[in-house]
Amino acid sequence: MDIEKIRQFIKNKKVLITGHTGFVGAWLCVILDYFGADVIGFSLQEEEGSLYEKIKNNIKIKSYYGDIVNIDELEKCMDENRPEIVIHNAAFVFILKCEKDPYQTYATNVMGTVNLLEIIRKREYVRHLIGVSSDKVYKNLDNEKVLFSETDALDGGEPYSCSKTCQDLIIQSYYNTYFKQNMIGVSLFRPSNMIGGGDHNKIRLIPSIINSIKNNETLELRNPAAIRPWQDILDVMDAYLNVLIHNWGKGKLNIYNLGPTEENICSVLEIVKIIENIKADRDRLGIVQAQTDNIEKTYLGLSIDKIKENEAWMPRKGLEESLRDLYSFYENDMGYNAYELMIKDIKSYYQVK
Repeated sequence: MDIEKIRQFIKNKKVLITGHTGFVGAWLCVILDYFGADVIGFSLQEEEGSLYEKIKNNIKIKSYYGDIVNIDELEKCMDENRPEIVIHNAAFVFILKCEKDPYQTYATNVMGTVNLLEIIRKREYVRHLIGVSSDKVYKNLDNEKVLFSETDALDGGEPYSCSKTCQDLIIQSYYNTYFKQNMIGVSLFRPSNMIGGGDHNKIRLIPSIINSIKNNETLELRNPAAIRPWQDILDVMDAYLNVLIHNWGKGKLNIYNLGPTEENICSVLEIVKIIENIKADRDRLGIVQAQTDNIEKTYLGLSIDKIKENEAWMPRKGLEESLRDLYSFYENDMGYNAYELMIKDIKSYYQVK
């Protein structure tokens, strides 16, 4: 979609982001601010050294710190701002943490979602909800070369996947029971692994690779052979905005997988090798397999045919380009210029001079 059409639509619209202090939330804040939205955030306090901590003073945002499990805190934020659009991005997301703390996982991902939907159900000001589900909601039998489509069976196994499956179904239930009759549109996305500059949490793959390169340390990988769909963070943002704009005012439910083209579905070890080749003057990383008993599937593939056909949307960036851009981001991030690097990437994505 043309950048000016995005700007004309988003400018001055009140948009609430739950989970705005996380990695994806920070990118949402910056791109919505760039397009002129009236941005409101509701989230736990940002972590020290996080991307949001680095950019929060560069954006215009009304920020609320609270826990989505506390409906009174969330309700206060919503009623004080009356957002037209809600992007439900808040979640307890790390698989290892979710396995160790299933109670917090279900409290946040299930009941936190119910809290938000209850507030929307009882108010009249929200006109569109963007729900962020996961590609891990499908019944995955670890069959290589299976590309899950939106009509495939849902059946998350371990606590994270199960909680996101519940969240996905709950959003659909609220739409069909309540939102549909009130013309509240819902865009429900099942995104794959997102990569981009600024992620600081070393429990995730990209920050752990960058940290190992930077400190010349051995890289521990839980499952080097694991195959996943990898997509650029800006492709995710662009898809959210395109689907929102195309479906504004229609009061419909749209459910879309969101990921890369098929050639960008590859293994964890292939990601490491691409990054090593990008910075070819460095020695190859020493790699060891981490000892873990967590439950993870080896293969996960995703079809994006539906969003291509229904919304005429395609990812703009291939995997190698995304990895080059994020490596450049980390190389140039001095701790105070992350915002400028994000704006540079946004302008490059939309070919703005």
